[in-house]
Amino acid sequence: GSITINSERSLLMPVGVVAEAAPAASSSGVGLEAIASSNMAPFLTKLFDIVSATTTDRCIAWTSRGDSFVISDPDGFARDILPTYFKHNNIRSFVRQLNTYGFRKRTNISSTDEHLEFFHEKFRRDQPALLMQIKRCHQPKPHARGAAAQAETSGFKPGNPPVDTDS
Repeated sequence: GSITINSERSLLMPVGVVAEAAPAASSSGVGLEAIASSNMAPFLTKLFDIVSATTTDRCIAWTSRGDSFVISDPDGFARDILPTYFKHNNIRSFVRQLNTYGFRKRTNISSTDEHLEFFHEKFRRDQPALLMQIKRCHQPKPHARGAAAQAETSGFKPGNPPVDTDS
């Protein structure tokens, strides 16, 4: 069937479905079904589920405005939540994935605060349809493959004379 955007909640829904029948987000991920069935990155749907689930609130939750999320217990998040959704429990890998999709870390004012807050202009609690607009940022790899990488590691640059190490 055709899909319309309901302006009240900005959810993608089949024509004729009332907004109240599909809450924006719940611990079961209802409201993400139409989006998750698209070819969107599983990382983004899992992230939305994790942040929206009330069962994970002790470690990770939306901020009151719903425009960012906070990891309040990084150790508990890595130990208890990451392995449930991903094949690892490494918070640094998780943060690297966030960066890959353009998420930014909001810096803490207090240096003693271990909370991690992340935001993305298209990651909103009340607008899961925006997830479809989040794309991977194709960042150049720090180590290029092939001759250029070998030239970098040897100190030889094409066009530059080799460095004389005997003198």
